[in-house]
Amino acid sequence: MKTGLLDDETLVFSAKIEGDEVTLPTLEQAFALLVRLHDEVAS
Repeated sequence: MKTGLLDDETLVFSAKIEGDEVTLPTLEQAFALLVRLHDEVAS
């Protein structure tokens, strides 16, 4: 998981998944984590 600033008001989260780890469950887990982080920051 990486975070960064796109500009003064935009926080960006990204998740890196290695090629052999790209499965539906892994993608769902990464997406759920990104959504949870977004919700925590937005509240």
